[in-house]
Amino acid sequence: MAKGVKHVMKVGDLEFNISHEEQGLPIIRGMLLEFQPELIIEFGTSKGGFTWILHSTLPDVELHTYDLKHIAAQKRIKKHMNDNVHFHTCDILSKPLPEVLKDLCKDSRKKLLYCDNGNKQLEIELYSGFLNKDDIIGCHDYG
Repeated sequence: MAKGVKHVMKVGDLEFNISHEEQGLPIIRGMLLEFQPELIIEFGTSKGGFTWILHSTLPDVELHTYDLKHIAAQKRIKKHMNDNVHFHTCDILSKPLPEVLKDLCKDSRKKLLYCDNGNKQLEIELYSGFLNKDDIIGCHDYG
């Protein structure tokens, strides 16, 4: 298994590498279903395993996922997702990305911002202040 991969998830003939612990996924799915975000912003697409969890749990919710790497993996899984899943290849850590700030964080829909890129503390510092009071932030491997 690749570095950081906790397990491989299979969906039909498609395999997703995922770095989240398998036993935590039902808890995360339950929280998503309870919170019911109307927009999901994910920092750190990686191989797309957790992107698939987000999308398969709430398939009608618009999802934007950001990463600088793993472009081949993103292309491979994108064709298995709805048109409301958007993959962005860019650096979200150098400075707040105007696209995220303007188009997503100030959006009035209830949002989940999921931080799992290279520096969770910086991601929270750069973007949390632009969320609305009813939005939530999730992090993987924080601390």
